[in-house]
Amino acid sequence: MARTIVATFGERRAAEGAADELVRAGVPQADLRLGGRSLEVATDAILGSAVYDILQRYGAGAIEVRREADHLTGWERMDPSNDPPLRERAQGDESHDLS
Repeated sequence: MARTIVATFGERRAAEGAADELVRAGVPQADLRLGGRSLEVATDAILGSAVYDILQRYGAGAIEVRREADHLTGWERMDPSNDPPLRERAQGDESHDLS
C-alpha cells in the first residue's frame, strides 16, 4: 500500500541531506517534496523501513505516516518499536472464519 512519510527537522540543511540520501538509496526524486524544514516521501512498505532509518539518521524530530486511506482517518504517528516500522496495523477483527 502506498503511503506518505512526513518528517520534520530542526533545520532545512538536515532535510536536504536526508532527501539526497533517499535519492541515493533508490527513492525517485519525484517522490520527494521538501518544504522548509519538512520532507514528504511517497513510498511503499518495501522501502518504508529504509526511509524511516534515513530520516532518523538525519535527526528528524517528528515522523508521521499517512496511508492512502488515511484521508478518512487522519495521521498516524510512527511507532519505532514496530518492526518493520511501517507494518500495517490490524484494523478491526481480521479473524474471519470462512469455513
